[in-house]
Amino acid sequence: MNYKVTIITIAYNAEKYIHACAKSVLNQSYNNIQWLVLDNGCTDYTRKIIEKYIKKDKRIKLIVNQKNYVIFPDENQTINKWIDMMQFVEGEYFTTLDSDDTLDRNFIKKLIDAALDNDADIAAAGTTMFKEKYPMSKGERIPPAFCGSPKEMTTNFSAFYGSFRTLWGKLFKVAIYFKHKKYLHDAPGYLMNGIDTFFCLRFLSVAQKVVCLNESLHSYMIRNDSIYSSNFHSERWKCYDLLYFEARRLLELWNGLTPSNHCFILSVHYYSMIDCIRVLLNVNIAIEDKLQFIQNIVTNKILQYGLAQLNDRTLHDEISRLMLDILSNDDTSEICYKYFIYRLYKANQIKISDQMVGPLCTILYFSALCDKDNSTLWGMEYFKEYESNAIPKWMINLFAKYNLNIINLMNYPSIFCALMNGDFQYIQEIGKNVLDDKYIQQINSAIKSLTINQANYNAILQIKHSILVNFEKDNLEAALNELQKIIAIRIFDEDVIYFITYFNMLIGNRDNGNAYAYSGLAFYDSRPIRKLLVKVSG
Repeated sequence: MNYKVTIITIAYNAEKYIHACAKSVLNQSYNNIQWLVLDNGCTDYTRKIIEKYIKKDKRIKLIVNQKNYVIFPDENQTINKWIDMMQFVEGEYFTTLDSDDTLDRNFIKKLIDAALDNDADIAAAGTTMFKEKYPMSKGERIPPAFCGSPKEMTTNFSAFYGSFRTLWGKLFKVAIYFKHKKYLHDAPGYLMNGIDTFFCLRFLSVAQKVVCLNESLHSYMIRNDSIYSSNFHSERWKCYDLLYFEARRLLELWNGLTPSNHCFILSVHYYSMIDCIRVLLNVNIAIEDKLQFIQNIVTNKILQYGLAQLNDRTLHDEISRLMLDILSNDDTSEICYKYFIYRLYKANQIKISDQMVGPLCTILYFSALCDKDNSTLWGMEYFKEYESNAIPKWMINLFAKYNLNIINLMNYPSIFCALMNGDFQYIQEIGKNVLDDKYIQQINSAIKSLTINQANYNAILQIKHSILVNFEKDNLEAALNELQKIIAIRIFDEDVIYFITYFNMLIGNRDNGNAYAYSGLAFYDSRPIRKLLVKVSG
């Protein structure tokens, strides 16, 4: 029986590439094909080119969408609606082909022969990839030769996975598609990146037999303006979480979630997150949106688990590069201090510039670590530098003596500040209310060995009072002199943070004012600081 194969192409402004694509389809050595082409709102000559080919070859069917449904989404689905191309499929197998890619002359013949000879639900081959600018520089993604149940692929899962991240380069049995259509497309709305991978993983889970050819039969052009390398949406990182869980579920279904396979899918997730960061470097969006996106990535639980398994610094280096670009941007707003990731890298920038760990970079750094949004304690790699310069020796020695992990303090901002300020009575009061917290109780026991110097505490109260009086008299120089007496020893004091913010507001240094204010709010839910912040942000 001469089975028909349908090739589906969605084209958008592809006049530069569509001729090569069309020739590779229409010159296939296997003739019983149908080529479905969707003109997805083209504004160039793509449609006219296809119409010329239609006059010569009746195997082509053209469907037209007035506007591109990806670039101009239409909630009402009237002018530019998503079109289900599968409704036009006439073949027993189907494949997809991008409008800027090409097929080997024997692509269909070799894959349909392999599929029919083995009654396979999927027949896959390899791909040759090249960059548009450098066509002679090529890479290949070719699966091992294989024929059998998909479950058997788990023994070499990493070798097969690359060929099943895309729809193109393989044939799918149409009957299987329609039998499981709802399941195959049951993806959340935010899945804009990795749709092909999701579909392939789902199709593998329902396929009975798969055949793979160990040769390249498809050419993929990496364009300079490709959607993958330039497309940004705020939930892109979620797409890769979904693909990780989908791959994990598939491996569990096949009893193939071995340590090596798990490490592999974690690495795929990790490098996908790196791609997100690289895309972010080149997109024109608000800096605040970039910072939020970076925070979503560095606090990603799957990513953190992967980082623990992989000995790789690429993600850290790419984020540092991106943050350096953001910090050097003249359009950076003071509200950026709201984001812990900004305070973290700003602290390091100040530390490098000043060649010392001063009060500002100290409070910026520790406020970033203690921030409630920093659930993974991103930035701990710099802790030793700040610990030796900012944390009192008595505190380091006390924690060492009682075998307490000082890093755990970052999860207790109020306790951390109280210790840094020497407010031991405050810690003892907290200890009475959280008897079930073993860590706080251990700290409480440790500080009982310390002597509270009431005279020092009273002296600090007097200095605070003097600062307030001088502010009321507009005697800024005297207020600053008094403030400098306690900054070094009580930089984490709520009142001191308020005074520094207020002083910077008065002298017009909004940047420093915001830096201290947002840092303070990471430690304290302080109404006075919030009110002051509104004035500083003016």
